[in-house]
Amino acid sequence: MFYRTPPAFSLLFKKVSALHMFFVFFPLAVIVLDKEKRVQNKFVLRPWMVSGYLAHAEHIIETTDLAVLNNITLGDILSFSV
Repeated sequence: MFYRTPPAFSLLFKKVSALHMFFVFFPLAVIVLDKEKRVQNKFVLRPWMVSGYLAHAEHIIETTDLAVLNNITLGDILSFSV
């Protein structure tokens, strides 16, 4: 279950206040969304790091595709269904 090379995946979390990377051995791109699914923040979380408090985070998207952060700007509205 502990991968050194990241498998390709994305995860969607709801109502998260902080993230940690304990025992995760590869970086993840993190996208923070508000209630309107508007991008509030984006960053790379590296192994063994803890994010700060994610104020106003209604949804969090984690993905192993770090390049996605280059295609998303703050204020963008994302569309998805759950």
